[in-house]
Formats: sequence, structure tokens, C-alpha cells
Amino acid sequence: MVCHELTPTVLQEHSLTRPQIQPVYPLPKRCVVEVLGPAGAGKTTLLKSLRESYVPVQDRLPLLWSDKVRALGSILCELLPGYLGYHSTSRWFNLEELRRMSYVKAWHRVLMQSSAAQGTITVLDHGPIFMLGMVQEFGPQLVKGRHFARWSEGAIAAWSNTLDMVLWLDAPDTTLIERINCRGNNHVIKGRPFREASIFLQRCRFSYEQILSEISVSGRPQVFRFDTSNISTDDIVNQLLQTVGAPPTVAQ
Repeated sequence: MVCHELTPTVLQEHSLTRPQIQPVYPLPKRCVVEVLGPAGAGKTTLLKSLRESYVPVQDRLPLLWSDKVRALGSILCELLPGYLGYHSTSRWFNLEELRRMSYVKAWHRVLMQSSAAQGTITVLDHGPIFMLGMVQEFGPQLVKGRHFARWSEGAIAAWSNTLDMVLWLDAPDTTLIERINCRGNNHVIKGRPFREASIFLQRCRFSYEQILSEISVSGRPQVFRFDTSNISTDDIVNQLLQTVGAPPTVAQ
């Protein structure tokens, strides 16, 4: 795993002044990026800033109903037999867990078949590492069985050859919890006691690390970690654009 700590020692908050009309600069090749991190880390803000950059950005993979049904059918065929050995001690996957697993399968299939993504930055917020990590950490006892392990290994192997980069955004728990409590949308730890919220965030980080360590066995993707309490969103975007080959006139 190639891991880079890119938090600078001296940081200056700034806002890029972008002209309203700017030619789009196509990248030399497609770059698939997962924006990873616990709630409140700034993933949505980063995506918004990326959309305003000078490179083509694809932040949603179009999924048809048939894509989701095909993925769900595959999951049921692979995991239902294993459930027979756990049904007395484990619940079945809930709807949210099945949705996450279906997206892991369907996204990869659609991405591999998509020619529109060529020359763009394909950005996955709540991507495969997040989805797999959350199911593995918070899912039923069934995830400890060999059937799920085999399914998970297949998904990880597929994405290890597809993900080019992971941007891991994080911040101290006090900062994350304050952001979560102050924003309008709901979250499972919003308004919860600090210790309870902090434990949840730690479990999320642990789950991401587990999946990332497995997905990075082949030496990819590149992993960049940012403390968003110490670096601006524009600085993160600039470093991303430089890394994927955008020219200096675009990245600066």
C-alpha cells in the first residue's frame, strides 16, 4: 500500500477564484477515486469543490434497476446457503446492508462497462471500502462465516484492480462530532453523548483500515490522508489534480 501523509506544516485557508467559463481539461486516463472518512470529515464539501474544478468529474455511477437486481440475486445465491448454518445464532442482513453489498457489486460491473468514464475522475463517496467496512463491522454474525468471507474476498479482489486512489479525510473526534451536531441532516450519532459518538467513529475508522489493508495487498490504490481541521478543501483538490496529471495552470 502506498500511503502518503500530505498534511502540510503551514496551512493557509484560501478560496480559488475560478472564471465562470473554463475549458474542461481531459485527463490522460480515467482515475477512480474513493473519498473515505467518518461522518463530518468534509467529503460532501470536497465533492462540491471537485465539481467546480477544470477536469471532468463523474460523481455518480448510473445504475439501472436491473443492475441492482442482478447484484442482489448474486449475493443471495452466494450467501443464503451459509445462512442455514447461522440462522439460529445470527440475523439475516437488513435492507441497508443488502443495499450496500449490492452497490459494491453493481458499481464495479457498471464501471468496467462504462466508456464515458474514460479521461475523467470517477469519484465514489461512500464507495466500496466504506460499504464493505460498514457491513463487516456492524453486520450480523453471519459476516464471520466462510461464505461471507469468500464473497468479500471476491469483491475486494475486483476493486483492488479498479481503485486508483483513496482520499481519506478525517479530523479529531471533537471536531467531527461538533460538525455532525451542527449540520441539518440526521445521523445515527447526532445528539448522542460524546463517548458513545466517539466509539462509533473509532469503529468506523477500524472497519475502513481493515478493508483498506486487504484491498491494498497488490500495492494499490494510492492512499492520501488529510486532517480537514488543518487543511482547506481547495488545497486537497489542488493536490489531487496535481497527482492525476492536471497541468499547473489547472491545479494552481
